[in-house]
Amino acid sequence: MSSIGINGVVLNNVNVKEHETYFPLETNLLKTKEFADIFREYAIKVYFSINYASPMIIDNLPTADPLDPNVKKCGKIKLK
Repeated sequence: MSSIGINGVVLNNVNVKEHETYFPLETNLLKTKEFADIFREYAIKVYFSINYASPMIIDNLPTADPLDPNVKKCGKIKLK
């Protein structure tokens, strides 16, 4: 991929069944790290896309507006 100019890949989790949307990073973090470690060797960055409505599904919030303070709290995930 990197030899033809592709320098990033997105691991997509937006079209999964409802029961699988809960904490996708917690349940899939090790597998995500494995992919990232492999791609990193080739200078390819890995991004993770989640369901935009996750704050509404996970925390029962009335909105998924990223500017809403409650949504900001819901989206705090720290990776090492």
